[in-house]
Amino acid sequence: MDKKTNSSKISYCPICNRSFDTKLEPIKVLGINITPKKRLCEQCSNKKNLEVIHNENKLKILELQKKSNIPKFFYNTDITNISLQWKWQTKIINFIKNWSPNYSNNWRLPFLFGVSGTGKTLMSYCLINKAIKEYQIDAAILDIASLIANNKETDTNSYGKFGIQNINLLIIDSFGCHRINPWILDTLYTIIDNRLKKQLPTMITSNVDPTAIGKYFLELAGNVNLKHICSALEDRIFELCLLMKLNGTSIRLEKALKSIKDDKQSNTDYNLQWITKKNLPN
Repeated sequence: MDKKTNSSKISYCPICNRSFDTKLEPIKVLGINITPKKRLCEQCSNKKNLEVIHNENKLKILELQKKSNIPKFFYNTDITNISLQWKWQTKIINFIKNWSPNYSNNWRLPFLFGVSGTGKTLMSYCLINKAIKEYQIDAAILDIASLIANNKETDTNSYGKFGIQNINLLIIDSFGCHRINPWILDTLYTIIDNRLKKQLPTMITSNVDPTAIGKYFLELAGNVNLKHICSALEDRIFELCLLMKLNGTSIRLEKALKSIKDDKQSNTDYNLQWITKKNLPN
């Protein structure tokens, strides 16, 4: 049957070649009745809409990841594809796997502590990627210096008019690794206290034992008059976060030692080859 000789109400989808009724219900535009026409059949139209939605979601996820301060190299990192050397950190992996912003207690995130190189920052990337990809909520990971810099209440702030302290999910990385002064300590206390009052999900990573945070910050600030605020900060962290220790030794150190060992073995093999070749009979 010739498609063009068919009824004017019937058309053929240019994608799948299905026949379908072209006309839709009339609509009024500036008081005039207009009958719009479908360009695709219902199946292809739905598929096209899904593709548009999918692409829009991908763009939104990418935008949130750029804003989150995650290095681009880790955009696809999650608990399902991390290397086997981290799989034994089961406690934090299970926590991330089961976490959802819809849970009543979702705002209590871990205070991850342990020696350097045990995967604290990597696990933070996994949690942020889950929050962004599965729930499309805004999240950020910042050290103390960046946290203070992004806490300005301005219209041009990349984290909104009220700064970083009201972002849906915040991770403070390398807590206790930066020099502080009374003003930074006061600002840090304000951010932590604000997030606790509003029950906003907040995760902290640190090399310092959380039970010694107050004393540690007091030593960093070098001012005995700050004892009260250091103690209050430590106390609020205990309520804001779940204490979770990552055991083990530094993966970075293990890799470095293995590299040295491999280099030594490589040099030994080379020397043996050289000696063997030198002593070969003519």
